[in-house]
Amino acid sequence: MNQTEKVRDFFDVVSEEYREKYEKRQVFHNYFFNQRLEQATGGLDFGGKTVLDIGAGTGNLYDYIVARNDSVDFYACDISAKMLEQSNIPAEKRFVGKCYELDFPVETFDYIFMLGVTTYLNADEMEKTAQFIYRKLADKGLAIITFTNRQGFDTMSRTLSKNVIKLFKLKNKVISQSFQIYTYSPNQVESLYQGKLRMNEVRFINQTIFPFSYVFPKLSVRLARQLGNKIKNEQAASRLSSDFIVFYKKSVTP
Repeated sequence: MNQTEKVRDFFDVVSEEYREKYEKRQVFHNYFFNQRLEQATGGLDFGGKTVLDIGAGTGNLYDYIVARNDSVDFYACDISAKMLEQSNIPAEKRFVGKCYELDFPVETFDYIFMLGVTTYLNADEMEKTAQFIYRKLADKGLAIITFTNRQGFDTMSRTLSKNVIKLFKLKNKVISQSFQIYTYSPNQVESLYQGKLRMNEVRFINQTIFPFSYVFPKLSVRLARQLGNKIKNEQAASRLSSDFIVFYKKSVTP
């Protein structure tokens, strides 16, 4: 079984309970997922815009954006059909499969989101996906992509803990799965697809550290919110954040 099949099967299994992670009673996940939505969409105008969500999952980005502006033309894809089935995205606007293998009814998109996906993509998949994004992104559009932060203390702690946690065979936890996890530094992803997509802005998110975020979720989230408001130094933000969001524009040919 290859990487894609392992990831798809995992999310098929957790699909029915995945939306619950955004609820307030799921303290850590509620903080992490909703902060990611806020930071990924903050400052963007969705009025009359076309949006594609790659790896849309249970459609939480769709819910978040439509609640702000229902004039958006929103499309979504995911390799897990069962995840998409849990979403509120209209059936005719959601597609199952890899983005670069699908035929969308829209030529280009004003915004292309890919949140929480690069963590599972090998180098070949990243290249094909980046090529697709470049082709389908409007000339003045934005691609908003999240990455697991290789330089973060949280990532380092998870990496060190992974082999031990695997022994418990927790079926509904990413950290205990057999598929590969890919991490990045901002310098690594400053440009994508041979420099045709160039970093316009980077935002660091989730200032919690594993395993404290699971053992003491309320305390971890409270401290993370305080840290997030105070960190001004990019190096400190990089060390204290588990993920970062990159806003890409198409490179302008001189």
